[in-house]
Amino acid sequence: MGKSSLRHIRILLGSATIKDVIITTSGNTIVILSGMLFTVLVARGLAPERFGILSVILSLASLLGLIGDLGTGVTITSFLPKFLNDKKSLMTTTFLLQLAIGVVAGVFAIVWHPSGIVPISIVLTGGLTITLVLSNYVNSWLRAERKFLQILGLLLLESVTKLTIVGWLWLNNLLLIRTVLAALVFSSIVASGSWLFGHRHHLTGKIDWKIWQHLWPFGKWMALSHLCAIAIGRVDSLLLIGLSSGFEAGIYAAAGRVAMVFTLLMSSFGSVSAPKFASFTTNKQITDYLLKLAGLVVLMIFGMAAVVIIAPWIVPFVFGESYRPAIFILQLLLVGMIPQVLTILTVNPLIYVFKRSDLMAKTTFTQLIILLCLEIWLMPTLGAKAIGIAWGISNSLVLFVTGYYLFRVLRYEST
Repeated sequence: MGKSSLRHIRILLGSATIKDVIITTSGNTIVILSGMLFTVLVARGLAPERFGILSVILSLASLLGLIGDLGTGVTITSFLPKFLNDKKSLMTTTFLLQLAIGVVAGVFAIVWHPSGIVPISIVLTGGLTITLVLSNYVNSWLRAERKFLQILGLLLLESVTKLTIVGWLWLNNLLLIRTVLAALVFSSIVASGSWLFGHRHHLTGKIDWKIWQHLWPFGKWMALSHLCAIAIGRVDSLLLIGLSSGFEAGIYAAAGRVAMVFTLLMSSFGSVSAPKFASFTTNKQITDYLLKLAGLVVLMIFGMAAVVIIAPWIVPFVFGESYRPAIFILQLLLVGMIPQVLTILTVNPLIYVFKRSDLMAKTTFTQLIILLCLEIWLMPTLGAKAIGIAWGISNSLVLFVTGYYLFRVLRYEST
């Protein structure tokens, strides 16, 4: 490797984008690690049956909280540069929308609650769902404003508050489903509420319908795309259990844990690059940033290739010799993810610069259908291997479609 190549790599690794990616990835890591410690404490303090019920409640609230975004975060990032002079109206309009969605999601959580819990736990389940929706909203605003360090601070505040309360409950033998839910609601309110309180003067309490008319044509497609993306992220495990075996599900889960490192990196790159693209007004700005981003994407692909090569040593070391069948699964997953990594360069410009939410919704929906068809067809014979193959084919389709349209708009249209 020549000196110029090494110098180029050093420049890429020292860029503002990679620094923001590191901050964002650190935030995701804090969430994962605090979640693991939280799980250990709660599992040790509750009987298996009660822990199982709590797990169902948390899965339900988490899913509804994720669905409750309905593409609002992407919409905020896309339109914030346009409404910088009317930020209060944009914040009020999107906040009231998210609050309404959160209340609806909370009602669903209350209606769909698992049996065997007391009324206060049912109410807390709805409250947790609402706070999760609003927490996602706060993070969306901070991402749109490129305040990634503040996101890290809020995640740290929420995690410390949650673990402190749950740890105290565990030490004093007070861990119950309702006390754990109360701790989660309180920690979320502390983190998100501190930001909302600091921005209370931006919330006028009235929807600006002119802004809504700008947001709706874009936002409705992003809502569909968001729902399809959630389904894509969860369909694999559900189908594998039904169409193959528990063994295949187990080795896929192990491989997926290792591949999650790159999933987190892709999420971080997407979060960091989105507000940058939204701020661009010329094709030159777009192409210049794409060239810089392409260097970072190539480095990530090299990292994935390295893991593919050393997978025969990683998997047995981490999970044990019995998980050797997961080696090839991990290699297939990583190869299938390469086109998805490359879509970092094509998807965000189309969404945030050219506002092609309709194209992304149709593409994501098509990807979901192809993924379902391939996995239903291949899983009975190939098991977990079918997931890597289906990912590779469906991600390649998304890359081709988005790459083709991005080339067209950059060549024939002005921003």
